This record gives sequence, structure tokens and C-alpha cells, in this order.
Amino acid sequence: MFWTKSRTTLITFCIAFFVGLFLSVVPLQVIAQPSNLQVQGQSGNRQSPAWFTLRLKDERRPLPGRREPAAGRGCGANVPNLPLTALSPETNLGFTIAAYPKFFFYIPQMSATAVKFTLLQEDDNKVYEKTFPSSRISGIFDLRLPDDKSLPPLVVGKNYHWYFQITCPQLGSGDIYVDGWVQRVSRGGQNNLWYDSVATLAEKRRLNPDDSALAAAWENLLRSEGLDKIASQPLMGSLRGEKP
Repeated sequence: MFWTKSRTTLITFCIAFFVGLFLSVVPLQVIAQPSNLQVQGQSGNRQSPAWFTLRLKDERRPLPGRREPAAGRGCGANVPNLPLTALSPETNLGFTIAAYPKFFFYIPQMSATAVKFTLLQEDDNKVYEKTFPSSRISGIFDLRLPDDKSLPPLVVGKNYHWYFQITCPQLGSGDIYVDGWVQRVSRGGQNNLWYDSVATLAEKRRLNPDDSALAAAWENLLRSEGLDKIASQPLMGSLRGEKP
């Protein structure tokens, strides 16, 4: 009887020891993909996107980049209270399943003459570049890579480096810019699809501007990546028309 109890105790101890050892060396990470939840909005119950990220150990590796320009950089005499800001993750790398994704930027009201978007491969070969006239109105603007023969689709698994800059006559060659990275992944991957999440929810908000549930979901999404201060800024639509 004593031997049976001792053996049971020994087996229990061994199991607990090896389970503890396993958990101490294997990082646990669960990243949930965009999902649908029933939410109550002004338009009633319906499917609305929600995003969750649960990390017991965060292994996201940041890439070099900046979501805001250098401190104190403005175009003209006044520095805006809210600077030019890229809606990108804190790691500067965001994922998408889209061959031609959308990018979002908060652009302050400044005396800029134009804005320019540039996309490079990892070896700095230029893939795409386009200049847009400045809107002179503050808000969150988006731009989509053109889905035509002039630009091949993003290659799955490859990192692309993008730049977005504001051209200011007062600064000469010292333009104000932000930069980050995007990687296209295949469907069903385990990555947090940041660019797709932002684009999907922004479109829903444009179609339902008075929906309080969508507004709350939008603010929560931006706050999840430290973009609190621009979460309440208006969505202004797409940058259009190439500047000659």
C-alpha cells in the first residue's frame, strides 16, 4: 500500500516537472485572426469585425522605420499638433493577403505642394512611385497600389519597404516622411493581417458613418497599435490624381 502511494506520488512529480520544463523553454503565442462578432450598433444587430491579439510572449521582431517624422518637423511656420502619421504597426511591419493592398496615413493641414508614395523591394529596387497633389485638409487618407499591368502583384513572403513623404518648398530637399514595411502572406497564415483589418473597417465606416459600434471598433483597432491620438480623426477618402 505504501509502495503504491509512493509510486503514484513519484509519477505525479515527474509529470509536473517535465511539463514545467517544457513550458519554460517553449514560447506560447496565440494570435487570433480577424473574426466576426455580433455587435449592437445604430443600424441594429449585424456582423461587425473585431480584432484580438493574445500574446503570452511577444516575438514580433521590429524592422527599421518611423510612423512619425522627426520631432518638430512641420511644413511652413507652424508645426501641427498632430504630425504626419502612418497607420502601421508598432513593429513597422504589417501583413496582408492582398496582392495590391491599401495604405493609410493621417495628413495634417500644412502648406505642402505634394505628397509622394514610394514602394521598394528589400534590395532597394523601386517597384512603384506616385506623386499626388496635396489636399490642404487634415484627416486620414488612403491609397491603393494600382491593380493593372503597370505593377506586378506583391510576391508572397517578400518584404517591401514603403515611403510616404510630404514635399515642402520651405524645406528644400529635407522633406517630411514616414516609412514602414509590408509583407504579403497566403490565406490561412498565422499573421495578424493589419493592412487588411484597417482597410476593411475603414470601408465599413465610410458606408455607415453614424454607426457607433463601428466607430468604437475603429478606435480599438488603432489603439491596439498605439495610434490613440489619431483614432478620432476623420476618414477623408483616397488620394487621387497624379500631380504633373
